[in-house]
Amino acid sequence: MNNGFCIPKNAFQALLIERQKAMLRRVMATFADSLSQQEMVAQMEREEGAFSEAMKAENAKFAAKTTNVEIVIAFQLADFYFPGVDAELCFEMRKSFSPDSATSYDNIVAGIENDTAIDCAIRADGRQFHFQIKRCPQEYLPHTRAALTEYIKKTLSHYGNMKGTGLVLLLQPNTEERNDDLSFKEVHEDMVAIKDQITFNEIVFVFNNQMQSMRWQQVFPAYGYSEKPLVLLSEKYQAQQEEWKNKTL
Repeated sequence: MNNGFCIPKNAFQALLIERQKAMLRRVMATFADSLSQQEMVAQMEREEGAFSEAMKAENAKFAAKTTNVEIVIAFQLADFYFPGVDAELCFEMRKSFSPDSATSYDNIVAGIENDTAIDCAIRADGRQFHFQIKRCPQEYLPHTRAALTEYIKKTLSHYGNMKGTGLVLLLQPNTEERNDDLSFKEVHEDMVAIKDQITFNEIVFVFNNQMQSMRWQQVFPAYGYSEKPLVLLSEKYQAQQEEWKNKTL
């Protein structure tokens, strides 16, 4: 990793929270003359109204930036690979980046180099893992064995020797769609069948499992998974989480 920059996960998350709070204050200020804070909160709960739409637009803008998605996934990976440890997240930075400017989330993101073989490295306790992170295109990619296997094959064709790196695929279901365990086991079987074409150390999926947990699903070289419960603070999303949970029982 050239011109690498590392930061503890907890410190980076704190910078992201500061950034999101500043964004909220900025949007609230634009509606201060027309809406009370109570009405802004009510609009967010109802998911309708001008303030709610403005917040949705800001969140969509954040999610549209690939680097932001990679960083959020890196937080999840750190928890899966180093549970209970404040691991360091490392990124390849532009030559113009100075560590002295790493005082805000946006400054760090602006300095991260794009289109690198390694999107992030995570290290702690003398161990280090390298990851290439891809976002599966949910808008046209169904979560089926055939579609996921084909997408992985297509992705593999764009890379050379990736020994020492894990391929992480983010699934982003926008419905209560179930991610059936059997389909992943069949994807694992498909990967074993083409193992000679795979140079990545491992291939895993990461996804929000019906608002119940974050799931790490390995399909190569072995089949296995790990989950960590989702803790939601909003009463609205807690109710939705319970509703979805009841539908799966």
